[in-house]
Amino acid sequence: MILTANIFFAIQKQNDAKVKALFAQVYPQAQKKYDEAETVEEKLVALEGMLSTAPNHKGAESLRSDIKNMISKLKALQAKEA
Repeated sequence: MILTANIFFAIQKQNDAKVKALFAQVYPQAQKKYDEAETVEEKLVALEGMLSTAPNHKGAESLRSDIKNMISKLKALQAKEA
């Protein structure tokens, strides 16, 4: 039983490390794309990319929430412009 738990946690730790490494590679590129975006549509595309690369664990809830709030504000702004 203890051996099984140790194996499970070791695998989970490896997967977490992979996710963190991928996030560290992809998210800054998406952030740069958002910073360089000039139109609302470009910003929405960049934010969707940021959201898709953000981790889905409890520690990243505020990051995901912030991105979702920015997306909803931009969509509201886009609707007003249309």
